Amino acid sequence: MSESMKSLFQTNSAGRAHAWLLGFAAARSLLDYIWVPQFGPWQYKILVFFNYSAYLYTVYLFIPAIAGFILEKVFSKRVNNDAVLRESVLVWLVYPAVTIINLLTKSPTTHSIEWFRFIPTFMVHNNYMPAGFIAVIPILIAFYTRLMARHSAANWLRALVSVLVSLWVVYLLYYQYTLGWFFRFHYFYGPLVAFGFYTLGFLVALGPLANRFHVAFGEQRGMLPRFVLVYAIICVGLIGAGLLSSFAS
Repeated sequence: MSESMKSLFQTNSAGRAHAWLLGFAAARSLLDYIWVPQFGPWQYKILVFFNYSAYLYTVYLFIPAIAGFILEKVFSKRVNNDAVLRESVLVWLVYPAVTIINLLTKSPTTHSIEWFRFIPTFMVHNNYMPAGFIAVIPILIAFYTRLMARHSAANWLRALVSVLVSLWVVYLLYYQYTLGWFFRFHYFYGPLVAFGFYTLGFLVALGPLANRFHVAFGEQRGMLPRFVLVYAIICVGLIGAGLLSSFAS
């Protein structure tokens, strides 16, 4: 294995983030086919991995970015964002763990949790919050609170507030509403259009900031802007193919 390839897997280098994120996305997509065997043919697995990888890049970059923005602008605590990103990649091992917990608890694949109606902006129906997802959220809160406090000199309460607001923006606003549109597009136009628009929704948020975030990836920093461009092209292709197929039928 070459030295540049080895650096992808070194836990003390942000450059390994690409390998870890894509690996976690692949593991989650494969495990989901054990949990939800009715997902469909093998082509569907590719679409799921395609979406999961774009999603994972987005949450990996945006959770600390939004939390850091709050700490700096509201609490006047400067954050070492490079250090936060460098130390936060492996926490996303919780991503495939979501499905493992779902399998162990036999959590239903679609589940509406009624008390979520008391959380502002949360979808009540089809909110897709299986047991695994509920289990890992406290882990993310605790991990990022500790990380933001350590790399900003903020106390734990301010760090906690910044992380909670960040998760609210990412999951309760952005993710929930893009997921809602996924269901609508899937119903009317099928999986190609649904996955194309759904993934494009993450790229719209990630794309404008790709050149700013790319420094978090060390020697492999150029991969992020290329990743966004290639995925956006694939999304447009999926939407076009899906619409043509839908109208033809």
